[in-house]
Amino acid sequence: MVQVFSHQSGLVHSLEAYHNGKEDEAKVVRALIQQLHLKGAMLTLDALHCQKKH
Repeated sequence: MVQVFSHQSGLVHSLEAYHNGKEDEAKVVRALIQQLHLKGAMLTLDALHCQKKH
């Protein structure tokens, strides 16, 4: 399960299930971020998402 959680409001704004090994978590996260149309937001992600290509 991947979720977009707001520390400010304490709410989960979006979530998506994926199957580890069958799907790419990084692609799911990028899709969730794009759906939110964020501007001026600070995101906190784990090291998996710190790749030069993305």
